[in-house]
Amino acid sequence: MQKDHVGTVYELLDEAVIIIKNELQISYIEALAEAGEMYFLEKADQLKLPDKKTEQLQALLEKAEFGTYEHEWVRKAFQLAVLKGLKDISHPNRQMTPDTIGLFISYLVNKFMADKKELTVLDPAVGTGNLLFTVLNQLSEKTANSYGIEIDDVLLKIAYAQANLLKKELELFHQDSLEPLFIDPVDTVICDLPVGYYPNDEGAEAFELKADEGHSFAHHLFIEQSVKHTKSGGYLFFMIPNQLFESSQSDKLKQFFKDKVH
Repeated sequence: MQKDHVGTVYELLDEAVIIIKNELQISYIEALAEAGEMYFLEKADQLKLPDKKTEQLQALLEKAEFGTYEHEWVRKAFQLAVLKGLKDISHPNRQMTPDTIGLFISYLVNKFMADKKELTVLDPAVGTGNLLFTVLNQLSEKTANSYGIEIDDVLLKIAYAQANLLKKELELFHQDSLEPLFIDPVDTVICDLPVGYYPNDEGAEAFELKADEGHSFAHHLFIEQSVKHTKSGGYLFFMIPNQLFESSQSDKLKQFFKDKVH
C-alpha cells in the first residue's frame, strides 16, 4: 500500500502549528504561516520560543524533507491545515477555492495556452495561493512567472511560505487589488472572484463598472481590473457567482464585455 505522503506533510505542519499557536497565543491560521516559514528557513530559533519548545520544533525540522516532497503533496497538506484553521475561526473572506474548480481551471489554462512555452499569470485575489498553486503545479512543460495580490496579510504570508516550499517564481503584493497595480500586463488571469460590495466608493470612481448609485459590486471591478492587466490576446478565467449576468448592475457589465473583450 502506497504511503500517504500528503498525511505525512500535514502532520509535520499540524504538529509545528500547535506548538507555535499555544506558545504565541495566536490563531491556527497565523501559526500556519509561521510554521511554513520555519520549514522553508530550516530553523526554529527565530520564533524565540522557550528552549524546550524550540527543541521540539527542531526535531520536526530534522524529520521533514520538503525538498523531496512532490509539490502537490505540499499544496494539499497546506490546504488541509488551512481548512482546520477555518474550523477554529470562520472568516467569510478566507474560503478556499475547491480542488475540483482549481483542476478544471488548470485544464482550461493548459488548453488555451498550449502554444506558449513561457507564461505570466496573475491572481488578483490570491488568498493562501491554493488556486494559483493548483494551476502552476499542473502547467505542462511551461515556465511560469506569476503574480498574486492579497489584502489579508495572514493569507499572504501562507501563500509566501508555500511559494518558497514549492519553489515557484511568484511576486506577491500586499494591497487592495482595486487600487493601482504596479505589474505589467500578463498572458492569463485566474481568479475566484470575491463577491459582494466594494466599500470604497471613491476608489470605485476610477472604474467604468462603478455603480451609478450606492456601492459597486467588487466582482465587477475585479473583472475590469483584470482585463486592464491582461495582454492583448491573453485569456482570463474566473470563478463567478451564478447571478453575474442577471444582477441589478449586469447591463453595464454586458456592455463592457461587448466593448472590451471577446
